[in-house]
Amino acid sequence: RRSMATVARAKRRHRKKDEVCSNVVAWGANQYHQCVDEDSCADDACGPSSLLPLQQPHFLRTHGRTVAAAACGSNHTVLLTVQGTLIGVGQNDQGQLGSRVAGGKGKHSNNSSTLASAASLLASSSVNTGSSRTAGRGTANTATAVIGVPTARSPGLPTETATTTSSLSSLASINKISMPSSVIAVSCGEAHTMVITADKQLYGWGWNNRGQLGLGNRDTQWGPRKVEGIESSGAEVHIVACGSAHTLALCEDGSLFAWGFNKHGQCGLGKPSSAAPASDCCLPLQVQLSAGAGVIDVACGGDFSFALRADGSLLSWGLNDNGQLGLGDNETRFTPQQLPHPLRTVCAPVRLIRCGLRHTAAVTCDGDLLLWGYNYYGQLGTGNTKQSNEPQLVFLSAEHVTENRPAAAAPAAAASTEAPASATASPLSSSSSAALLPLAPLVDLAPAKTGCVDVVCGHFHTIAFSAESAAYGWGCNQSGQLPLTPCFAHVACGAAHSVAITDPAEDAVLRSGMECNLSLCGIALLPNGFASLLNLTVLHLSHNVFAEFPEQLFMLSATLSNLNLSHNLLKTIPNKIGHFTNLTKFDVSHNRLVSLPLEIADCCYLQTLDVSFNELGTLPYTLSDFLSRSAFSFRVEGNPLHEIPDSVLRGIGTGGSGSSSTSLANFLRSQSQSGFVRWKNIKLVLVGKENVGKTTILRSLQNLSHDGISTDGLDIASITLNNISFTVFDFGGQQIFHGTHQFFLSSRALYLVVFDSTNVERASLEFWVRQVASASRNLLSPVILVGTHADTLSPEEAENVRRQISAKYKRRNQIRMEGCVVVDSRQPGCLAGLVNHVVRVAVSNGMLRKTVPASWAQVDDKLAVLRRGGAQTLCWDEFQSLCGAFGLQSKLEATELAKFLHEVGSVIYFDDPYTDLGSLVVIDPQFLATVMSTVVTFKTNFVRDGRIAAAAFPQLWKGFDRATHGTVLRLLEAFGVLYALHPPGGDPASTPSEYLVPCLLPEVQPPEAARDWNAVVGRQWWRAFAFPSLPLAFFSRLLSRALHLLGPESGGVRTACHCWRSGAVIAYDDGTALQLDFFSVAGNSYRLNVRVRAPPLAVAAQQQLPRVDAPSAFFQQVLRAVESCISCFYQPISTSISRYIACPACALGVEEREVLLSSEYEGEALVLQPQSLNEPYMFSLDDAIAALTSGRGVITCGGPGLHPVVVADVAPDLAMTTHSLIPRESIVIGQILGEGGFGRVYKALWGSRDVAFKE
Repeated sequence: RRSMATVARAKRRHRKKDEVCSNVVAWGANQYHQCVDEDSCADDACGPSSLLPLQQPHFLRTHGRTVAAAACGSNHTVLLTVQGTLIGVGQNDQGQLGSRVAGGKGKHSNNSSTLASAASLLASSSVNTGSSRTAGRGTANTATAVIGVPTARSPGLPTETATTTSSLSSLASINKISMPSSVIAVSCGEAHTMVITADKQLYGWGWNNRGQLGLGNRDTQWGPRKVEGIESSGAEVHIVACGSAHTLALCEDGSLFAWGFNKHGQCGLGKPSSAAPASDCCLPLQVQLSAGAGVIDVACGGDFSFALRADGSLLSWGLNDNGQLGLGDNETRFTPQQLPHPLRTVCAPVRLIRCGLRHTAAVTCDGDLLLWGYNYYGQLGTGNTKQSNEPQLVFLSAEHVTENRPAAAAPAAAASTEAPASATASPLSSSSSAALLPLAPLVDLAPAKTGCVDVVCGHFHTIAFSAESAAYGWGCNQSGQLPLTPCFAHVACGAAHSVAITDPAEDAVLRSGMECNLSLCGIALLPNGFASLLNLTVLHLSHNVFAEFPEQLFMLSATLSNLNLSHNLLKTIPNKIGHFTNLTKFDVSHNRLVSLPLEIADCCYLQTLDVSFNELGTLPYTLSDFLSRSAFSFRVEGNPLHEIPDSVLRGIGTGGSGSSSTSLANFLRSQSQSGFVRWKNIKLVLVGKENVGKTTILRSLQNLSHDGISTDGLDIASITLNNISFTVFDFGGQQIFHGTHQFFLSSRALYLVVFDSTNVERASLEFWVRQVASASRNLLSPVILVGTHADTLSPEEAENVRRQISAKYKRRNQIRMEGCVVVDSRQPGCLAGLVNHVVRVAVSNGMLRKTVPASWAQVDDKLAVLRRGGAQTLCWDEFQSLCGAFGLQSKLEATELAKFLHEVGSVIYFDDPYTDLGSLVVIDPQFLATVMSTVVTFKTNFVRDGRIAAAAFPQLWKGFDRATHGTVLRLLEAFGVLYALHPPGGDPASTPSEYLVPCLLPEVQPPEAARDWNAVVGRQWWRAFAFPSLPLAFFSRLLSRALHLLGPESGGVRTACHCWRSGAVIAYDDGTALQLDFFSVAGNSYRLNVRVRAPPLAVAAQQQLPRVDAPSAFFQQVLRAVESCISCFYQPISTSISRYIACPACALGVEEREVLLSSEYEGEALVLQPQSLNEPYMFSLDDAIAALTSGRGVITCGGPGLHPVVVADVAPDLAMTTHSLIPRESIVIGQILGEGGFGRVYKALWGSRDVAFKE
């Protein structure tokens, strides 16, 4: 007894120690101890109910090993560590854990299995299979456990839940099984396990009654056995996927092998012969695939299979009794069948595929989620229990969740139209607190449509993860398997249990409720699950390596009261710190701060502030109000504070208050009396579709009548509401004005998005909300949704509209949604509620508390005087001279002021080094809007097919003094509204007779464009930019910039220029041609294709064309025009734009490839014939950078041909092939200056010149 007690105490000590190291949690059915082993069950925490389902996650001890991914069988779990070893727990009656210890009912393996070597092959939380796809939330591709048919011993259903309670499970002693190489991928079937090793060999063990191990027999295997027959074909295994009793293996060359149970054609090998004794395939056989793009992924359901092609299309085969194949019927297929095209036309190409027992889920490239198949438990998320044999689009939204009717849980095979009580038929957000049995209706949880980044399927439930890091679950909930928190990097589902993998920071998030402690985690970025903690009040981030203030924290600005960022590497605190209106305690001690923002005073409830041990030279005067409070605690010791006298600092900074704090407060206040003032004017912007009542609202606020005429462009007016001054920008809603609106949108504004409440479906709210988000530049611009025409609705109908819109747009990134108001805009008295709401939002967002230097306000007052005197614009030198008169001597100070005045609507200014915009400050925004409306207007104008004759300008501008016509023209050219057209080969210095209007171009591509483009045959460079949404007037802005930057000074003479609303083709005298093509991909996603063609080098040299070697440099100039356009006008969305490089060879035919490989073209960019140009395989820009930095310089195309592509050929901007090269030996390396993500930088000597050398 003493010995047993000693052992028990040792186990408890070991479990407590190992919990800190674990990054795995498990929950759900535990009848085979697949979640908690017998040692843990002996613990008092488990008690006699250890075999019951676990409704809360238990941290699984891994003996110090970090787990990278997990796979689940019906009742067993296999964990893959970063060292390439495996840990197995759960049922082992068929050897599925790779050991000789068998478990029966109520038993589990006491000896968890660990497979093989200590080579560290995995450095991230996703399984590394060499695939270009990475694992996001949910189930990583190569470790996805797709479960087979439940056995009679499986009483439970899939469990997928997570709460803030953290109990402890444990693993028994580890047995090592020798293998020749580390494991890099694992997949589990019902009772068998398959792994891929680092040397691309395939091993399997466990149940083999149907030949699912591919060993040529049906004998159960208790240890790893190598699968033969695949490597003899010369292919290396890339991905493995397991069904109930069949297995698929995808090789790197695109070939697909299958074996195992094949009664329903799930192996895809054709209908079994009647003469065959059985339909099982005990050895790997190659699956014959139809012609098309190469297969890049596979997935297995219970008795069916899927393959994903590189072009996003799907193939399916096997059992189809519930429509799980998505082919529009219920007929079983014995060979791979292409899913019908409506899947591609309605949505973007599919990027990942997942299978449950009898249902299927897919996620598209634009984040759409599609499900089809069995739906008895509501696992399709369609709001009902009707199965579907075609893909159904599912929205991750709380508004679809409905109360379920109580009913007894039916057998899996039963056909019923009513879901059981423990099921929910639509997505349930992780932010809910719904009971498990039954679920209650939920409201106001999430946006109506949220992009999906990953999905995982259990037997009868589904879990999806949104781009906002929220988890949604639906379907069977008998064991509480629907998620409650999304803090998982990876999730795997068994028949009735689940396993999730976190990282240390996300473990803390998982345990958090109102308080979260992420101290001592060594992190520089917040974990993925952090975005879901919308109710957090206390957050500890001390002793980490944050170099910048985490942007995600502003999502908590309304709730956070205690924030600790001490002992980090912060150098600045953003000005919008004032958004934390409920912050009472703020600790940023032991950082590298050199200044504090004035806006810290906007944290009006602050009681404790610790800025000790930083590099502060002075303190903002706005702290004086805090220091005057008797209860305010302030620590400032350990700072130089050289601008504050020692007599004032004496006794300050040790956390107390009193006369010393009062002395400092008086000093700061005296310093500020002539130094800073409050900004008292607010920019109010009205946007929305045409004819929804924007102008009517403005006129009513001005107590003026409205004549019913739509706004032609933009009207600007000044109004006063409740003694607060507003400058109102009323935007015309017609589409033709979108090309000019972007110049007037800014982040430091309050937006009213106006819509017709009687026609919400056509209100284009989503479009305008996205445009405001694009303009907000991460400053969280406040947005109020305003519904008009309330007089035509009953009070109940108006309230329903308000609630519906408020719920749909409750939370959005980059903006601060401030509710919805429905008004009758025609009656001034009816706008009182709107006025009060606007004022309340302006005050609560600190828009009246903005503190600026007094000199800024003085410059603004002087500009107002100039406006009243008739001045409209200033050149930059004039503006800088004006600033100098008020003490702003440097160009940097003047630039910062110009940017601020632009944000608040006083001027229009863009710091653009690539065009003339940076040399111009428009001090009268209304003048600019009026000038633009002379050309861009819905009234009678002189523009035809996007062109206007210069002879029309005198008539067009007759409202302006003739002496100002030159200024008007230069203004329109500077802002890209007009572009001078010269005849092909004409003198660029001559006066043009015609101008291009990019935003009014025709929609149809002229036929001459295709002719001139196809006339160029030879080398090609192709870059693609993927936009998550439509940027306002992007292409017209880009076209104007491209024409400006790619003028005659770029080295070529234009021979043709064809432009239309979404594209352009420009040809040059050296045989080079440029094509720009901007188009919708699916939903709200858009893509820009940038292509440059040039003749082969041999042809160019033979014909003595000018600039023989220049097309590569020209392509880089085009890319510079695109990137500068994005950074100047669309910077807030720049990080969400994906960049791709096209493989120039994957669409070539046989003849063209033979030409390509001939010696004549050796060493050149790949040759491309126009007639063979289909959609090529796209590499991500990151893949190309990784290939260069690794020293390979070559990436492999994922298309059918798997072509090797030299990065320098397709991405000269990355390889810097056009830059002059100097011999390495001519550089003398000196001391190291620094180290970055891609190498070290040294001080070096080149001849007599000091240079920087990067290696």
